[in-house]
Amino acid sequence: MHILFLPSFYPEESMPLNGSFFKSQTKMLLGRLEQSATIYVEQKSLKQIFNQPHQNRYQKSIDHEVGILTYRQHGLNLLNQYEFGAKIWISLTMKMVHEYIRKNGKPDLIHAHNVFHAGRVAKKCVEMYQIPYVVTEHASGFLLNEYSPKQLKIAKKVYQHASKVLAVSFGLAKKIQELCAIDLPTVVPNVVNTQIFSLHEQIEKQPSFTFISVGNLLQNKGHHILITAFGEFKKRTNQAVQLHIYGKGTEQQNLEKLIIKLNLSEDVFLKGILTSNELSKAYQQANCLVLPSFKETFGVVLIEAMACGLPVIATKSGGPEDLVHEYNGLIVDAGDTVQMADALEKMLLTYSNYNSKNISKEIENNFSEPVIADRLIAIYKIALTSRLGYAVK
Repeated sequence: MHILFLPSFYPEESMPLNGSFFKSQTKMLLGRLEQSATIYVEQKSLKQIFNQPHQNRYQKSIDHEVGILTYRQHGLNLLNQYEFGAKIWISLTMKMVHEYIRKNGKPDLIHAHNVFHAGRVAKKCVEMYQIPYVVTEHASGFLLNEYSPKQLKIAKKVYQHASKVLAVSFGLAKKIQELCAIDLPTVVPNVVNTQIFSLHEQIEKQPSFTFISVGNLLQNKGHHILITAFGEFKKRTNQAVQLHIYGKGTEQQNLEKLIIKLNLSEDVFLKGILTSNELSKAYQQANCLVLPSFKETFGVVLIEAMACGLPVIATKSGGPEDLVHEYNGLIVDAGDTVQMADALEKMLLTYSNYNSKNISKEIENNFSEPVIADRLIAIYKIALTSRLGYAVK
């Protein structure tokens, strides 16, 4: 089976976590496919373009990245949040698709991640090359009601031409069905590499009871809510507690100011970005992961942390509702500092009730690479048999 992967965003040198789950899923399937490749047009700010080496600006590269044949257009600022920029991005991606097909032959199937805008490229490939496609939706824009009627009309057409539409959580699938008036997408969750993220009981915990939060430092991620709630919770306990936040982003300075304002400089730490192996160790040394997002289509960090045996606290934000239950954690309303503070306190008091081995085993049974790979290969075979996209005009 020959699969071409089209991500809408993807890891770059300056943003190594950007779309890292797309890359992980593609790498996971390498041994299961006869042939595969990824095509991606980078999207950089002007500052990022000018700061990168001159030889990497506006150039195309063809390379094997962790074993994945990758066609990459470097260093562009397309403003593709606007339609004119999106059309340029689609056109450039299609040019690389043409080049790929000339050199490697026509793929049996395209797997696009997100309708905006990789799904739009896949639709053009149906029209030009009669290549069927599946599209997996990850975008929080549906949950946030960010898309205009015109954009939703475009999305509906892309989904209708697809042989299969997938979503990473039931909450996202229901929202897409509601907004685009299509059949309920099939839920295929994100994957966790249990070779990296797994339970190692010999690793010692931090001296203090440690909550960990992982994610880009953006407004939607809700770290300001978590820090405020942590400040309230800390007043209620004499036990040594800490909050370690990993990530970077535009909210970093605001979060630093909030930490100082609340006199939490000795208790809350912004610790930057870690590699996967470093992050696994950080999970092992912590006691509980907290994901305080306002909207979250899935929550990969939840399954990473739980694979390491941690109980979690998450918000009702779209995806975590599929993952969190009474035996692996607590779930609260998004944006509610009172509920979050209560959950932090309850986790501290009831931590010993959680069974790390059971938490880790549940993730291995449902989200490990062999499990998700089997599901995707089965979906690809159905898509190749049905070729539903050809029937829609």
